[in-house]
Amino acid sequence: MSKRNVGVGVAGLGRIGRLHAEIFSYNVKGANLVAVMDVVEDLARSVADKLNVKWYVDYSKLLKDPNVEAVVIATPTFLHKDMIIQALEAGKHVFSEKPLTTTVEEAKEVVRCVEKAGVKLQVGYMRRFDYAYRDAKERISKGEIGRPLLFLGIARDPGAPPGWAADPSKSGGIFLDMLSHDFDMARWLIGSEVTQVHVIGGAFLYDEIMEKGDLDVVSINFKFENRCLGMIHGSRKSVFGYDLRTEIMGSDGTIYVGAIYDPFMALG
Repeated sequence: MSKRNVGVGVAGLGRIGRLHAEIFSYNVKGANLVAVMDVVEDLARSVADKLNVKWYVDYSKLLKDPNVEAVVIATPTFLHKDMIIQALEAGKHVFSEKPLTTTVEEAKEVVRCVEKAGVKLQVGYMRRFDYAYRDAKERISKGEIGRPLLFLGIARDPGAPPGWAADPSKSGGIFLDMLSHDFDMARWLIGSEVTQVHVIGGAFLYDEIMEKGDLDVVSINFKFENRCLGMIHGSRKSVFGYDLRTEIMGSDGTIYVGAIYDPFMALG
């Protein structure tokens, strides 16, 4: 007998929220999109009409909908904590876009609420489900490259983040808004926790980022409990567009994930 589909509501219908709504509407086995919500009424109505679901402008009303069993939260990061906790208290499972919150204290509060509510919370670190990274994880776990010695991550966005995302007090800045994907991959692929960290960086590219107290070029060096070393470089500018690369060097081999434009030289 097949399992019953889970009714999903999506809160926040910006670019990523609309994408989540469309994917849950058409492509997720075991789930049905039943409602969408956004504070902009015209946006909520138009997305709902396109996907043939209910729409709300009031988040509390979305949570009261008995057909909504799980909520996707795709709102700005500074709104995550309160919206997640409201959903948990309403007994809803939650999928939250990353980062979970803007501070460690808020994240710990959310985790305590999850444990109390007894429901599921998942954060959108999608690289764990990407075929290339999953293949890399499996090969590392099987020992195909020997003992991991170095994790190297490169992440460069094509330009500065727009609007609220440029304010680190609202988005978490370059470390949470952008590089938390790479921090997640480092811990997941290496299978160990970080014990030492050294960070250097600056606001070299954009006046707005400097004025709001964030950085736009950074390098993070770190060491794991298992003695593996790590380095992540992040930049808010790349002439090649999104530039994401990962390398894991082991005692007996090396794994590359990502794009190499030319093995000798590339100029853009």
